This record gives sequence, structure tokens and C-alpha cells, in this order.
Amino acid sequence: MLSGEIEVNYGIIDNNACVSFANVKGTPFFSFAIKETEMIKKSLKSKTATAYDDEQVTYELAAFEYQWDRKDPTGVMGMQRNNEWIALREDIQIRYYNLVYNISTTDKQRYLTDETLPYNLFYKKWYSSYERYVRNLYLILQFICEEVSTRDYLVVKYTRFLQAQMNMAELEFIKIHAQSFPAFREILVKTRWSEIINQSKICI
Repeated sequence: MLSGEIEVNYGIIDNNACVSFANVKGTPFFSFAIKETEMIKKSLKSKTATAYDDEQVTYELAAFEYQWDRKDPTGVMGMQRNNEWIALREDIQIRYYNLVYNISTTDKQRYLTDETLPYNLFYKKWYSSYERYVRNLYLILQFICEEVSTRDYLVVKYTRFLQAQMNMAELEFIKIHAQSFPAFREILVKTRWSEIINQSKICI
């Protein structure tokens, strides 16, 4: 199993009213993975192909503050400034993720026909951090199939027990991972993974 936490060594923009580029440590891995995948989707959907590093981001923010301090020193245009700040933050967010995940114009075109691309880009960058987890999970599920495949009630029993050890973010991450890898998706079907999750939601 994963240690549950991962150190993120590059800055990210949070979802609050301000922009933060402080390094994030102790982020639960599965929540981090899902959030990153969503941000990659956002960048792929955007027509913006420019990539910003930390220096460019700092420059853009400083330029925004400088221009507004000159244009509106008394702060009477606070609402307009805030709206432009939000738009700038979203634009920087996209440009920053373009850099972090090497998102190109070709990737943006490919995403129109390949919905697995966001996770594949995440996988390419981070797989070394969780490859043992994915491999061990696959082998456990394969063991369940091979040992008790003729006794369906045991397949359900052991799969349900395995799922009980996982939180919702982890279950969602496994679902996303399976969409990109046919062998992994097949083993989930054999162990009735999704069916058992849906049954558990009804019971809880």
C-alpha cells in the first residue's frame, strides 16, 4: 500500500481567493491524483498553449498589482479588480500546468478524441511514486480470481473486504486508472469491482 502521503515538489495554485505557490507537503496521494487529473483536463480544454514557470508567474502577478495600484489607487473599482484577478489566476493555472505536464497543442487536439489523456499525462509523471501499489493491487485481485473463481460468493466476499480498506478517493483513483489499462479493467470486471461498490453504497 502507499504510505498515504506524498511530497509535491512543485508549486500549485489553490482554489481559494488568492494564489499560492508554496510547496505542498503531506497531501493525501489519491486526493492529489484526482485533483491533478482534473486540472490537467482543464488545461487540455483550454486553447492556451503557453507554459509558465515560477519566474513568469511571479512577474504576471506583480504586473497585475502594479497596474491596478496605478489605475485604481483608492480601490473604488474593487469588484472589477477582483473579477480580473480571478480570470488571471485561472489563466496562470492553465499555463503552469502546461509546463508541469508538458501539455502541447498536439495534446489539446488529441484530448478531443482521447478522454484517457489527462490520467495518462499524470501517470507519465508520477507512476514511479505508486507503481508498487498498482502492481500489488492487480496481483491481489488476480489471486482472488484464480483461487476462488468457481465460488462466486467468495470472490464477492474477498473483493468487498479489500474495498473496505479503501477511502472514496482511492476507489475513484482505481476507477480512473482502469480506464487507461485494459488488463486492469478486465480484472476489475472479473472481481465484480464496480458492482460491489454500488451494492455497498446502498447498504451504508
